[in-house]
Amino acid sequence: MTLWLFQHQWKSIRRSSDFQSKVAANIVFGLLILVVALEFLLLGFFLDRILSRDLPPGSDSVDLVDGVLIFYFGIDFVLRLVFQKLRSITARQYVLQPISRKEIAHFVLVKTLGTTVNFLPLFILIPFFFTGVLRIHSFLPSIAWLVSLLSLLLFNTYLANYSKLRFFTNPIKTFLAVGVLVAVVLLEKFQVLSFVSFSALLFGSVLHHPFLVFAPLLASAAMYGINLRFLIHHLYLEDIVAGRNAKSFREHFPLLSGFGEIGTLISLDLKLMMRNKRARISLWMPFVMVFYGLMIYQTENLDKESAFMEFLLMFVGTFITGFFIMSYGLTTFCYESRHFGLILTNRIDMFTYLKARYYFMLLVTTLVYLLSLFYVYYGMRVFVVNSLMFLFNIGCSTFFFLYLSTFNKSKFDLSGSVFSTQGKGTNQFVAIFLLLIVAAVPYLAFQWLIGGKSGLVGLGLLGVLGLVFHNQILALLMNQYGRRKYIMSEGFRQT
Repeated sequence: MTLWLFQHQWKSIRRSSDFQSKVAANIVFGLLILVVALEFLLLGFFLDRILSRDLPPGSDSVDLVDGVLIFYFGIDFVLRLVFQKLRSITARQYVLQPISRKEIAHFVLVKTLGTTVNFLPLFILIPFFFTGVLRIHSFLPSIAWLVSLLSLLLFNTYLANYSKLRFFTNPIKTFLAVGVLVAVVLLEKFQVLSFVSFSALLFGSVLHHPFLVFAPLLASAAMYGINLRFLIHHLYLEDIVAGRNAKSFREHFPLLSGFGEIGTLISLDLKLMMRNKRARISLWMPFVMVFYGLMIYQTENLDKESAFMEFLLMFVGTFITGFFIMSYGLTTFCYESRHFGLILTNRIDMFTYLKARYYFMLLVTTLVYLLSLFYVYYGMRVFVVNSLMFLFNIGCSTFFFLYLSTFNKSKFDLSGSVFSTQGKGTNQFVAIFLLLIVAAVPYLAFQWLIGGKSGLVGLGLLGVLGLVFHNQILALLMNQYGRRKYIMSEGFRQT
C-alpha cells in the first residue's frame, strides 16, 4: 500500500499543469543540482588528500573529520528547523480513503527523507569512506563508522520533523538552538571546553568499538517511532493543521503589539513577507548570508595591515550586517505597489509609516548582528569591524536606501518567482555600489585627517549620530517622499 501511495504521488506531480509548463525550468534546475552534486563528489574523493597535507603528529584525516562532526550535526539541525518542510499536509487527501493511518504515517515519514540536506552530504561522505576511512581502518569498523553517521542524519531529520509537528515553527526555539550552537563555538574558541576533542573521541570510539554503532541506530529508530506514533494519533482532518497552526503562530507577534501603530505596521510588513514566497526570501536570506564571512575570513591573513585587507573586512562587515537593508530598503514602497493608491488616499501618518520601515530594518539588522557574534572566533579585529559597520548600517545605510527607494517606481509582483528580478533588476546592484562610495568618502577623510584606525571609528560614529538623530532625518525623508509620492504612484500603475 505504501508503494501505491508513492506511485500516486508521482502521477500527480507528472500530470500537473505546473510540471508541464515548467519543463525547461525543471531541466535547468536539475542540471544545476547535478553540477553541485559533482562538485561535492570531487570534494569527497580528494578530501583525504586535502586534509593529509597539514596533519598534526599522530593523527589522520579521519580524526580531523571526527573533530568537526558535532558542529556539522548542530548546524544541520538548525538548518532543518528553518528549511525542512513538513510532509504531513500530503496526508489530507488519503485520510478519508480506505487506507490505514499507519500506512499513511509511514508514507509521510519516508517522504520526509527526500530532502536535499539528506542527499548532498552523501556525495562527500561515501567517497571519503572509500578513499580515507577504509585506507586507514579495517572493513568492519569502517562500516560501523559510516552507518553511525547515516543513522545520525536520520535522527536529525526526524528530530527536526517532530519538533515542527509538536511545537509548530516557534522561531524562539530556533533562535535558542542557534544560541546554543554559537555558545559551543565560543567555548571552543576560548578553550573553555574542547568540543573538537569530545567530538573526535565520540565518533572515533565507533572505529575502536564497532558495537557502539547500535546506539545511533537505536536512537534514529526510536525517533522514527515517536514520529510514527504522533502521526497515527493525529491523522484526522481537524488535526492535520500543522501548517495552518504554524502560519497562525508565525503571523502573531504579541511583542510588537505593545509598540502602538509602529508595531502594527511592522507586523503587517512581516505578514506580507511571510505570505508571499518572493518577499519571504528577503526576510530569510539575511540569516543565511550571515555565514558569508566563513568563505572569506582566513585566520592567517586577518592580521595583515594592508589597505586591501581593511577594505575586505569593511565590505564583508557591511554585507553581513546590512544585507536586509540592501534587499528590503530599496523596495520599501514597491512591496505595496498594488495598493499604493490606498495609502495615498487614507489618513495615514507618513512620518509614522517611514518610522515603522526604519524600525523594521533596525530590528532585523540587530538580530542578524547578534547572530554574527560568533565571528569573534576569528579574532577581535573581525568583531570590532563588524560592530562598527553594524552601527554604520543602522545609522546611515538605512536612510540612504530609504532615500533611494523614493526613486524606485517599478511595480513589485509578489506572486512572481523567487528568482525573478522584476522590480529590482540592476538598480539594487547600483545602489550597493553607491553605498560603498558613500562609505568610502568619510572613511578616507578620517584616515587622511587623523590616520590610524580613525576611518572605521569615524564610520561607526556617523552611525551613532544617525541613530540619535533618526527622527530629524526621517522628517527630511518625509519631505522627499512628499515630492515623489505621485510620481511613484504613476509608475506603479504603468508597470
